[in-house]
Amino acid sequence: MENGIDYVEIQTRRNNLRIDGVAEIATENWADTEAVVRKSFTTALKLPEAQANAIRIERAHRTGPSSTGQPKTIVVRFETYKDRDCILQAARKEKLRGIFVNEGENNSCQS
Repeated sequence: MENGIDYVEIQTRRNNLRIDGVAEIATENWADTEAVVRKSFTTALKLPEAQANAIRIERAHRTGPSSTGQPKTIVVRFETYKDRDCILQAARKEKLRGIFVNEGENNSCQS
């Protein structure tokens, strides 16, 4: 039973990425957070704007209180695993730190 629950929980997080170090706006809402994430796709990951805008984000939000003075972590849930993996591959290509996933899969990104 416990293994089944763990499996379901892992599957629900399959399309998520955590992003650290993105500047935070004091009155930021979900739409603002998504816009900031999309902008970081073009600036930090060097994706073409058309490709960044084509990536389907289900939601993007900040987590928990900021106790260290650092910006809060952003959790991005993509509509498809393929979109999530595309961003992860672009981050690896640019050798960026601060984009995390719980699994170590390595698939190719198709533009």
